[in-house]
Amino acid sequence: MERISYEKIASIIDQNNITTTFGWNGTNIEVKRYLNLMDMMTFVDTVVESCFSDESGNYYPEMKDFVARSCIMEIYANIDMPDDIAQRYDIVYQTTIVSEIMQHIDIDQFEEIMRAVDRRIKAKLDEMNSANEMQARELMQAVETLLDTIKGMFDGVDNDTIKQIASAIPNMSVNEDAVVRAVVDAMAKRENQEDSNSAQDSSAGTEK
Repeated sequence: MERISYEKIASIIDQNNITTTFGWNGTNIEVKRYLNLMDMMTFVDTVVESCFSDESGNYYPEMKDFVARSCIMEIYANIDMPDDIAQRYDIVYQTTIVSEIMQHIDIDQFEEIMRAVDRRIKAKLDEMNSANEMQARELMQAVETLLDTIKGMFDGVDNDTIKQIASAIPNMSVNEDAVVRAVVDAMAKRENQEDSNSAQDSSAGTEK
């Protein structure tokens, strides 16, 4: 079986990978029929990253279509888009440029690029959900540990002491250190009271 060389295939690719020029309102717009590997990855990365906030980590699905259309203008065509988001939005949605560019690109590749965007977004959302679930589990474990600690502290403690502990925690801001301090203070007060009562009993017995 005769093998086909890369050079032969590359010559066919070069013939098909043409740049088209069309006129739009007196301006010539050049359009790539295909995106090369680096342009394709830039397209996907730009759209996916725009859907997530670096600061808050929130997901903004409404950004996907807007940024994808913006990338069609910048990456497929020779259009310099402004940095101002509002101006970009007006160009994307108040002109026919995107729809006209779409008539000159390879739709099969474009649809695969958008599927890659969707897969990346899903993977990122799954990762975020897993991280949230892990944080929730860690929080529950911390709460259970704290409850076990508090339960051990309150073993053998009477109701009056518990009331003293509750009143000793300022502004209802409950944390482990506050509970420990409150228990220690309440227990110390109870011991002092018991010592005082014992001393009074001894004094009364002596007087008799």
